Amino acid sequence: MCVVLPRMLLATGRASMMLLHGAGWDGGRAWRGIGLEGRGPVPYVWRTARFAGFARLVNAGSDMSSVMVYCATFLKKEMLHVYRQLRGLRGFVPVVVTRRRENAEAYPFEGVRVLKKAPYRIIARALHKARGGRVPIMWYEQKQMLEATRRTGVRLVHVIFGTEAARVCRYLRAEPLPKVVSFHGADVSEALEQRELEALMGCVDLFLARSESLKRRLIERGCPAERIELNRSGVPVPAGIAPVGREAGEPFRLLQACRLIGKKGLDQSILAVRMLRERGYEVVLDVAGEGGLRRELEGLARESGVGDWVRFLGFIRNEELLEALRGYHGFLHPSRETKAGDQEGIPNALLEAMAHGLPVVATRHGGIPEVVAHLENGVLVDDAEAGRIVTGVERLIADESFRRRLGRRAHETVKERFSCEAAGRELEDGYEEACRLAGRRRRYIA
Repeated sequence: MCVVLPRMLLATGRASMMLLHGAGWDGGRAWRGIGLEGRGPVPYVWRTARFAGFARLVNAGSDMSSVMVYCATFLKKEMLHVYRQLRGLRGFVPVVVTRRRENAEAYPFEGVRVLKKAPYRIIARALHKARGGRVPIMWYEQKQMLEATRRTGVRLVHVIFGTEAARVCRYLRAEPLPKVVSFHGADVSEALEQRELEALMGCVDLFLARSESLKRRLIERGCPAERIELNRSGVPVPAGIAPVGREAGEPFRLLQACRLIGKKGLDQSILAVRMLRERGYEVVLDVAGEGGLRRELEGLARESGVGDWVRFLGFIRNEELLEALRGYHGFLHPSRETKAGDQEGIPNALLEAMAHGLPVVATRHGGIPEVVAHLENGVLVDDAEAGRIVTGVERLIADESFRRRLGRRAHETVKERFSCEAAGRELEDGYEEACRLAGRRRRYIA
């Protein structure tokens, strides 16, 4: 009895500490009385030994070329750009860690490590939801991530999406390896609270932004410019293009491929089709993609009298979509910023359309002007408003030679600056820069 009781108390105490830590308890205050400030509920000896092991790994493994990539869901259907990015790495081997594995057939990837859920996560999640906070990673999951970096011998860590980095900030603070977080658009908006971004600035070495516009937004929110690098999207570029001609009496076929969400301006695309048909143009619009606004947009098309000329195709596999691009005369992407501050980086669907020689009509929004030059390789309009979209489309309809010229130049632009190979090199340059910044930080601390 003398032996069993202390063991029971120890086990109960550890379970209670894990639960409180998972629910956001500040272990630093609890440890302060015994001189272990900031150690949290993890035993001090374990943390110190683990850190020493990682320090030896970093110092001895400077020639390693592997990176642990944390992506909370690997991968959602619309995350093809992440898959391409990882598949395009040449100087680094990605080791993927995730909480959920989805669409494995569409996105095959060897050796994906799925974190085991904490047994007390349901309780901790309920507590955080009750007080309106983001549910952070649990201590149980954090330990698995630390073990993953130790056992795989990776050189650095890359977290996909700023909002997910905020969720695993506890892990990032505990991880001594160089750390990178990539921002893609919505995660630069109010979805990421200022206090969360500031916490990341305190433990992340380098931030990657999909466009200059996202980089500027990060700087406006206080992120040091010298710790931000560009990491643009890359898309496959066909060797050649074959612009689509238009026979007499044939409708002018437009495509918009995107998630069906507010920032994509789909309501204005539908209204533009109505205005074009009212002016006598035989125009049809296909919308490829899924999203929460589908039923609302279908209703708008019917109410506007263009239900027969606006088709909702749903989600289309990328291979099929790229093949289908050959059958359209123009591509729409009238993006806009939402009230919550959600904005575009550089849309992947826009790049794919341009790579295949499709002339685009898009807005001067987010990172779009970084790839589309007005009347040189596409048509830009000032904002997502149906009348402005109509004016842009009319220019494409009226002049076929102009449309073909835009398509050729669009193809050349993507080939030169936005290929998968170029994006891969840019990402690997970012990894090297993160390692350099981390080394400088360690020397400063020492």
